[in-house]
Amino acid sequence: MKITKQGSLIIREENHMMIFERKVKRSLINVLINEALVSDYHTSRLREARLYEDAALEALEDTIVAHARKAGLYGKLGLKALAAFIKPIAGEAIAVAKDAGKWGIFNISPAVAGMVKFIGKTSGGFITGVTDIFGGIKGHRDLRKLAEKKPEEFKKIHAGYIDKFKEMGLPVSDSDGAAAIIGISETEDGKAAIEAAAQKARISFDDLVSQLNLFGQMAKHLDAARERDRRDQLATLANEPAPELELEEKRNMKITKQQLTRIIKEELASSAFRANERTESMNSESEQAAELADKIRAVLDSSFIPGVGKGPFSKSYGVSLKSTLRALQALRDALGKIGGVENNDAGTR
Repeated sequence: MKITKQGSLIIREENHMMIFERKVKRSLINVLINEALVSDYHTSRLREARLYEDAALEALEDTIVAHARKAGLYGKLGLKALAAFIKPIAGEAIAVAKDAGKWGIFNISPAVAGMVKFIGKTSGGFITGVTDIFGGIKGHRDLRKLAEKKPEEFKKIHAGYIDKFKEMGLPVSDSDGAAAIIGISETEDGKAAIEAAAQKARISFDDLVSQLNLFGQMAKHLDAARERDRRDQLATLANEPAPELELEEKRNMKITKQQLTRIIKEELASSAFRANERTESMNSESEQAAELADKIRAVLDSSFIPGVGKGPFSKSYGVSLKSTLRALQALRDALGKIGGVENNDAGTR
């Protein structure tokens, strides 16, 4: 019997999946033992079988896992336990998720409709207008544009997902974590463990996988939302609108911590310089006002009455009568502070 190239590929994939399933099972058993959810008898037998590479090892592992599932022990695995379960097999699990066709931007439409129900109320309040925000998303380019145009909404939804996963006891905080869980769920034992978390949250397993995928695709573009925020903050320091960058420029732009520190210091120094200039200008104006006030007070303190005197008003006091009268009204309060003089000169008016 001749095996075609396609047939050989299928056989290899099936063998790879069988090996992966066994790894998932063993990782799960290790966590159950660490959580003291496996009997001392089975634990002792398992260690002995592993030590001597007993032929009955796989059968014993199958027995332990079957007993744990029947007893509902998966539901007792917390956040740290699930993280320990996933960590040794995460890399392979991510590859399995992609091969299974359950991981990708093309699958997010059903999840968008159920996003608000899944996340509920976030730390920033209820999420509204999700359908409008995500309307027309057809690929990663659109998703990245969304992160750049609406960074606050994007980050709010991202944070809401993380809070929900934490509440469910799922160790998911980034794209790889979401993909790993989807991949593990492709095995019988992995699915049973993740289903227990879904049941605690009272959602279906399929809905959970759908939301994990949507979150994972969003998380790939969180950097774009953060970069937009960074530019907005720098623009605020500089007191000017944030510059718009082309999409490719945004993708290729990189900045180190040292560069960011230098930029902020320069902006702060520039702001301080502008503030100092304004202060100096105000001081100069105050000095001019004080000089004028002194001259006005000299007029008030003297017996000179405008219109009746020995010479022109401007010659005697270095300031025109018109300016004096205008300043009298504008600096009424200031004159009170400077000389304690009340403006009772009705005759002057």
